[in-house]
Amino acid sequence: MSNTIKLFAKLDDIGIFNEVVTFRSPIQLPKDTTVKMRVSRVQISDRIPNVFDARPHGVNFNNRTLRVGTNLLPYTTIILESGLYLTSAMLMAAINAALNSMGWWAIPNDPGFTISVNTVIDRFIIKINSTKLAPAAGTQFYMDLAEATTNSQLYRTLGFLPTTSFVVDGTYTSPNVPQMETQGTSCVVCCSLMPPRLVNESYQPYVADVDFAGKLTASDNIWPPGNVGNDMIIYSGSRTVSQATFYVLTDAGTQMVFMHGRLKIELLFYW
Repeated sequence: MSNTIKLFAKLDDIGIFNEVVTFRSPIQLPKDTTVKMRVSRVQISDRIPNVFDARPHGVNFNNRTLRVGTNLLPYTTIILESGLYLTSAMLMAAINAALNSMGWWAIPNDPGFTISVNTVIDRFIIKINSTKLAPAAGTQFYMDLAEATTNSQLYRTLGFLPTTSFVVDGTYTSPNVPQMETQGTSCVVCCSLMPPRLVNESYQPYVADVDFAGKLTASDNIWPPGNVGNDMIIYSGSRTVSQATFYVLTDAGTQMVFMHGRLKIELLFYW
């Protein structure tokens, strides 16, 4: 005989999947025989942001903020919209849109801050040209990415050092490889009904490792790929199943932040 448990969660905003489901009628599994289980399907219809503030979700990470100023204007903080910025051009456009809203560039479509990519060495190149400033804004543009003053790890996303600031015009090549895929390219789905397995040096009730590279639409990621069956394992939990907890981690073991979507898990029990 068999029984199927289906778990479902939905996000209406940027957040994490960390759900506790209590069944209205507990599921009773036989007590005097071996029960096996198998993950039938994991379906994630969502996107993974690479610019976001995870601190409200218990993760000490934020890469939304930077500071800008001029020789005439005091530093002000720019807060980027949380989201999926697939290219350096998208990040540059977001920063320049904020500067344009403050009237800092003389010609909005000819900014004095640009980001380009050196594909040979896989580095970002930032150029500062203060001659593009509007006269009222000053004659020298400053940008501060330093973690100590911005409380942000945007420098890491761009491939720079945690003490980085630009106070003179010039061309700056990032010393490190930019980390645009902030949360990695796959996620680890866990459920309390599964036996614990070693995941990144800690034991987690592992369900599946779902490939999840950045994408613009909340299209489905399905595991196992091609609906290929996966191995059954021995179920060792309570034979009266009244509750289940499920959550999603990054490859680094922290809670993964998602954007507006759904998560479905189907578990099959056999005896």
